[in-house]
Amino acid sequence: MSTETSLAVLLAGGALIAWILDLVRRGRLYVGYGVIFGIAISAACIVVGLPSLLGMDAMLRAHLEGLILGAAIFMALILVYALGQLTILSNRLTTLTQELAIRRADESASHPATSPREPESLIPSRGPRQ
Repeated sequence: MSTETSLAVLLAGGALIAWILDLVRRGRLYVGYGVIFGIAISAACIVVGLPSLLGMDAMLRAHLEGLILGAAIFMALILVYALGQLTILSNRLTTLTQELAIRRADESASHPATSPREPESLIPSRGPRQ
């Protein structure tokens, strides 16, 4: 692998880590996922990019290095995107569950003498409440 390719790998790894940190900072990716990706990307950059910069290029020769590198970067991008979307859905579900619990607590506080709810009342009404 040439020195330029090694530098490109290290630069791409740094860009991926910066993107992951930004996703974590904005709450779009769980911190645990960010740590896992950060460690994996750092390790991959060290294994792929550093040997040729240190003169140990013959140890890591591969016939299809460009294809493998492209596939690895593509898979990393897809995986980060998918887990980011999963995080968004999880956050929405948590918010919805909390809002529902607050509404039920408010309703039960305003009507303490009513009978237990029927299963039909768990489905939200589409019209105004009475």
